[in-house]
Amino acid sequence: MKTGAILQTRISSIRLKNKSLLLIKDKTLTDWIILRLLRIKNVDTVIVAIADEPGIEPLIEISKNRNVNWFVGPLDDVLARYYYAARKFKLDVILRATGDNPLIDIVTAEMVIDKLIREKCDYVNIEGLPVGGGVEGFTFSALENNFKQATNVYEHEHVTPYFYLNPDKFKLGKVISPYGDYSFLRLTVDEENDYKLINHLYEKLLKENKDFLPIERVFAYYKQNPEPFDWNKNVKQKILGE
Repeated sequence: MKTGAILQTRISSIRLKNKSLLLIKDKTLTDWIILRLLRIKNVDTVIVAIADEPGIEPLIEISKNRNVNWFVGPLDDVLARYYYAARKFKLDVILRATGDNPLIDIVTAEMVIDKLIREKCDYVNIEGLPVGGGVEGFTFSALENNFKQATNVYEHEHVTPYFYLNPDKFKLGKVISPYGDYSFLRLTVDEENDYKLINHLYEKLLKENKDFLPIERVFAYYKQNPEPFDWNKNVKQKILGE
């Protein structure tokens, strides 16, 4: 059984220009996400699924430099991008990561893989993590059914709605965050204030000569210093159909 983490990314970000190439300390946003995905146990391969548009050469170079695979697919039909990437690399189990999230939690990502395989789920998500802290998981067979049956534009843009909107067609699973409920926090990068917070956290909390910031350290910092987390509390998270 082959498990792959697929990272969806694009150059033409709308709310924050060239977001995928923004620097956080000495690395790009995309670099930090790849480094986290490479830490997840039982992931056999990491694939950067790049939207097909002008100017993607830097994302291909980042993938090469990190020695991970890449795949170029449809810009707006992200579901198709996932399906074709997973098919090309012959994946059985897929973790979905998005290019906004440089603080993905490793522990719960591993729990998602375990639950998918052990309980034979079609789709698994995580409850209790901040926006931007988690991944989703699904099997290739479920992804293929999704790809062939989903008809709404938002289902193709957001990849996984068809799973959880059709619980009668799929075996759904849920991982509960072991850290407690931090779902009220934003650790994603959509707008300038998000970027300001993430930069602040990496500057304050990343230990010297290290390339991994555990999410537990962020939670501990929040308990002692909640003020910086107000910087992006009014950023509106996109909802289905937007």
